[in-house]
Parts: sequence; C-alpha cells; structure tokens
Amino acid sequence: MVGLVLSGATLRLWNLRNQVMGDAELRFAAELAERLGLNFSELGARLPAVLCGLIALVVFPRAWSGRVERFPVELSGWLVALSPALVLHSRMALPYMPLALLVFVVLLALERRAWAVVGALAVVAVALAPFLAKAEIPLQTVGDVLRLQAGTRSWPLTILFWILALVGLGLLLRRSLRLGLFTLAAVAGYVAGVLLVSPPGLDDPLVLNRWLLPVLPFVFLWVAMAIGRPWIPRSGLLGQGLQRSAARFFILFLFWTGPFLTKGFRESPVMHHDETLAKAWDLNRRTVKDHKDTKDLKDGKDRGNASLPSLRSLVSLVSFPDDLDPR
Repeated sequence: MVGLVLSGATLRLWNLRNQVMGDAELRFAAELAERLGLNFSELGARLPAVLCGLIALVVFPRAWSGRVERFPVELSGWLVALSPALVLHSRMALPYMPLALLVFVVLLALERRAWAVVGALAVVAVALAPFLAKAEIPLQTVGDVLRLQAGTRSWPLTILFWILALVGLGLLLRRSLRLGLFTLAAVAGYVAGVLLVSPPGLDDPLVLNRWLLPVLPFVFLWVAMAIGRPWIPRSGLLGQGLQRSAARFFILFLFWTGPFLTKGFRESPVMHHDETLAKAWDLNRRTVKDHKDTKDLKDGKDRGNASLPSLRSLVSLVSFPDDLDPR
C-alpha cells in the first residue's frame, strides 16, 4: 500500500509548481475567485484537486478492503495510482477530481445505509436517459473515452482492459452479489445521470472523460478482480506467483503505453513557465514578423500587441498534448 501511495503521489506532485495553467483552468479559477472575492495563486487554485487526488489514493482502494481478497484491493490501488485520467485531473485547477471523490464517498455512504436507494436511482436514471438525454455523443467519442479511461494509447490493450472489466464484474457478482450489484448500479446510474443532465461539450472525449471520472474506482475494482483472483484453482504457489506477476505486468504495460513516458507529455504544459513563455514569445514574434500590414507595424500601431506573447499563441502551447488527445 505504501508503494502505490508514494508512486501515485509522485505522479500527482511532480513539477507541480512549474506546471502551466491551461485556458480552462484559468477561466474556472478566475470565475471562482471572483465569486468568492478571493485572490488566488496557481498552486492555491490547484490545491483542492491535489488534496482530493492524494486522498483518493487511499480512499478508493481501501473502500474494498475486507470485502474482496487482499490482492485485488492492492491491484485496484495501483490502477488508481497510475491512472492518467486521475493523475492529470489531480493536477488541474478544475472541479472534476473533487467531484469524483465526493460522488464516490456519497455512493459508499448510501450503499452502507440505504443500498436500495442506489439501485432505485440507477434504474430510474437508466430508464429515463434514452428519452430525456439531450447530448448526442458520436460513437468515435465513446471509443476515445474508453481508451482514455483505460489509460493506454493502444487499442488492443483498451479492448483487453474492458473485457477484463466485464469478466471482473461477473466474478464480483459471484463473490458478493450485493457489492457487485452496487458497483453496477453506481456506474450505470451515474453515467445515465450525466446523460440526463447533459452538460455542454459531451461530444468531446476529453470533456466526457472528465465527467465520468467517478466511475473509475468501480471499473478498476472490476479489472482487479479479473486479474487478481486465482485463474486456475489449486495451481500451487508457483502458479499463484506467476499469475500475480502477470497481473502486475499488465498494469505496468498499461502505464508503459500510456502518456507519461511519451515525448508529447514531456513537451506538454507539465513544464517550466519560462520555457512555455519563451516558446509563446517566439511564436508571437514570428507571427508579427510575417504580418502583411507592414505599414501599421512601421507606424507602431501594433507595437503594443507585439510586446507580449499573444493569448492565442500561449493557449495553443498549453492545450492538451497530442499523446493525451485521442483525436
């Protein structure tokens, strides 16, 4: 447990002070500061998401402790720790990681005290979604979100991930019918609820993925059940050892084929401010140099605009890196 917490915390905190805020983060933080009447620093604006991301490292896997075997709990924790979707939204000044933690805690509280409420709400939401949902989500967006949630750029691994999730759900239903039905109701009900509310931008896989972060702890449990429970009964110590190694290798391979080790991620907004501003300045300088209206430039009319990196050039540099964007 200590290893996965340290690994997850490292990914969530690495170079955080030097990470450049994206356009969506700036807008959200500015609006929040205006409503609350507070001044904010970049680190302060990110603090709620960072804290929720660190708390989730413990809360998400520990929720299953004592309810399923120890090894699947550990594997679900590693999936949480290394998940690109959870890591990146734990570093952003956006409300999606706090939302994910809040939804998870509320659902767990309902499951322990009023299990039938979760099931009833899920049934109602799923029944109404096809008729009342306003969002039209292209099939390609659905596929891209499945890949983003699996955390890999590989389509074969994405398909294997979701097959394992379905297998793991079946195993969980056999292991504990109540817990299995609860996780299924939580995932189906929440997805249907998002479709009913239909927040703007759901046709964009990056936006849809953000809203679906709360389902990841449940999906990770399913995958952990599939790769963590004994595949062959009475396989002996050697067989169990090989299976555990294969399960860990699968998670490591997801990480290896994910975004964190790619050049695109290293050149993304997770870099030093000075480097980003220097690139924006250079892009702006070349744009001004190629400006067709040389007379205005000579007269100094555009000199004020040319003195600083343009917002458009800066936003183009802090946009989502190509290796993380499924499109």
